[in-house]
Amino acid sequence: MPASHTIELHFPLPAYLSPDLVVQHLQTYEPLIIPHPYLLRYNRRPVDEKDVIADPFFTEDGANIECYEVIERVVIIPLLGLSKDIKIPATFQSFPAGVRCRADAQGGVRVWSTYEVQRRDLGAEFERAGRADSDGVARDDLHDIVDGAGLSSPGAGEWELVEYARVECNAIVKPFVVKSFEAAHRDLCQKVIDGLKRTTSKEHLSQAQRTPVVVPASGVMA
Repeated sequence: MPASHTIELHFPLPAYLSPDLVVQHLQTYEPLIIPHPYLLRYNRRPVDEKDVIADPFFTEDGANIECYEVIERVVIIPLLGLSKDIKIPATFQSFPAGVRCRADAQGGVRVWSTYEVQRRDLGAEFERAGRADSDGVARDDLHDIVDGAGLSSPGAGEWELVEYARVECNAIVKPFVVKSFEAAHRDLCQKVIDGLKRTTSKEHLSQAQRTPVVVPASGVMA
């Protein structure tokens, strides 16, 4: 029987990024695919409606279901340059606060993740900080909580990006899978935020360049 593990990842959002903007960014789906380090390419594929209906993870409050085949090239023996291309079917669904995603990796690994924007709870952040190890992770046998930046995040506002994930895999490989997932998705969530920050900065710069500077005329005294 497969073993399961739940993981939470919390990332405070900069104060100048509105919650609506972040949700809209997530719901294009590509920002959750492109940052993967081993990504080779990805393709849209038809939605299997029976499969979606059969999985209670995809609920009726969702919309815009899309499926992708994500191909990653994983290095097996670095010194020899040997690698293997793996295909990961991924199904996305938007909901008011963010995005749901189910990914089916090789070896019987299946992951259900939600990415959503929530108002920060500073009391909970302090409580997590008190239980976290040196890597910023509060652990137990079935549930890990990862603070991407937490209380030390300068410029953070009232909102955060939170990923809730349930990982299902063979019990023998569970420790390795969970550790790899946490590292990869800590990086993924941060890159999602960084990408949006860059886009927002470019838009502000472009707007500033288009806006003429009005210089007030000098007053002349008779």
